[in-house]
Amino acid sequence: MSGSEAIQTKTKTAKPAKAADQPTVTRPPTTEQLTAQIRAQQDRIAELEESLQTATNERSRALEEAQALTHLGSWQWDVATNDISWSDELYRLYGMKPQEREVSFDEFMGMIHDEDRERIGSIIATSFQSGKPFEFEHRIVRPDGAVRFLHGVGKVIRNRKGEPVRMIGTSQDITSRAAAEAACRAIGTACFPVPAK
Repeated sequence: MSGSEAIQTKTKTAKPAKAADQPTVTRPPTTEQLTAQIRAQQDRIAELEESLQTATNERSRALEEAQALTHLGSWQWDVATNDISWSDELYRLYGMKPQEREVSFDEFMGMIHDEDRERIGSIIATSFQSGKPFEFEHRIVRPDGAVRFLHGVGKVIRNRKGEPVRMIGTSQDITSRAAAEAACRAIGTACFPVPAK
């Protein structure tokens, strides 16, 4: 084999370079492409936020309707900020227009019937200190002087250190039930059968 034939043979048998062996050069996206991608992501985020807001509004409306139907209001007290928030129905139970003003703890205590105030204050303070849930029945006096009977339930929310951070609860108007029980007592009968022991 001559030298030129050997060169040709080597040339013919040499493997061609694979594309993977070559470095790939990727061009960065253009400003227009990046802008389009950002706009598409912003549009998607806006759609998700709108969907979330719609779902939140629907749940809030359903909760408000349920509270109005059952005459049950809810409240929340943020211990750190001392902010108290009431549901619309709780305002109505207390004879006020929904969200007409903020109600402080002292104002709430002032609306409790004189004969019930000390007992209720003690129950709430004990729950705050112990962290145990509370439940009680009490009377309130509305701004127009009407007395209503409420059933209250609540609990303390604590942080990881065990410190109280919030109290939450509900109040339900039980005036009709209380009136029926009083009528039964007045005529000397039991409203509800007492199970035999």
